[in-house]
Amino acid sequence: MSERATSSIRAIDLTSKPLMSRRGFIARHMMRRVMVLDVGQRIPGIDSMANEYEVGFGTVQEAVELITRAGAATFSRHGAQGTLLDSLDWRVAWTVAGLPNLIGSLPLPYTKRYEGLATALHGLLAEAGTPTTLSYMRGGARRLEAVADGHADFAVTSLFSAERFRESTPDAVSTVFSLPAQTFVREHGLVFAERSRKQVRPGDRMGVDRDSLDQMLLTEMEASDVAGEVTLVEMPYGHILDGLAQGEIDVAVWNPEEVSIPGLSIQPLRSAAAHDLAGADTQAVVVARSDDELTRRALTLCLCEDDVVAIQREVISGQRQARY
Repeated sequence: MSERATSSIRAIDLTSKPLMSRRGFIARHMMRRVMVLDVGQRIPGIDSMANEYEVGFGTVQEAVELITRAGAATFSRHGAQGTLLDSLDWRVAWTVAGLPNLIGSLPLPYTKRYEGLATALHGLLAEAGTPTTLSYMRGGARRLEAVADGHADFAVTSLFSAERFRESTPDAVSTVFSLPAQTFVREHGLVFAERSRKQVRPGDRMGVDRDSLDQMLLTEMEASDVAGEVTLVEMPYGHILDGLAQGEIDVAVWNPEEVSIPGLSIQPLRSAAAHDLAGADTQAVVVARSDDELTRRALTLCLCEDDVVAIQREVISGQRQARY
């Protein structure tokens, strides 16, 4: 879980420990370990738990019985194999474990596509028993850094951004859940200030937002394909259309689905490098820290590709009201 959530858990545990029975305290911690196991796997040994928490075997056994009576999980003994997990009720287990909400970092919900993703993730996680708080942040690089730095549990970006981020920080984050093409954006294109323009020319000023990995990398691909120098003008992604309309820049890589200002020319990306992406810049993925077993398990158990895509489509078409 995120660093903030982990700190919160520790604070809660330290505060509540004097108020809890020893078996209750151990049950909470044992539950967190059990939640990342598959049914049929061995749970932590009674003796190791007793030694770790400096209590008697009987106290640990009482903690196991407390978990069972709460309906969070069932176990069975298998001699030398130890005690195995037979079943797990995720919703009850989350409560018994005393866990806070997961924190997810998503793109600013300024398109129906993003609203659909937010609606699906928030609703499906809550329905499955994983309470979630969504935050919204401009720029895929910033969202990925928030996860890597422990300020968020998971983030939504394009597959392209996630892959490029992992190239520089290979062990920090990993993809937990992937969606099909056109679930992040329908497409990226070139938007020109002049209605008659169709391609980038030497001397053009291209708007670029370096917090948006997709936009920055695609801009660099298009600029490098020009037989001459192009000037990159840094500006926030949300200001780029105004920059085109006001003549501050000549062209920018943007999401054509969002263009509402009349008089602009919208053209497909032209660079060979952009075409080689094969839709990776339009495909949404959910990433978490590579070492965060609990968040990864929650996302894996609670999310289904077909359900997320169906809800997103309903929001885009207007059949479902966005709620996030």
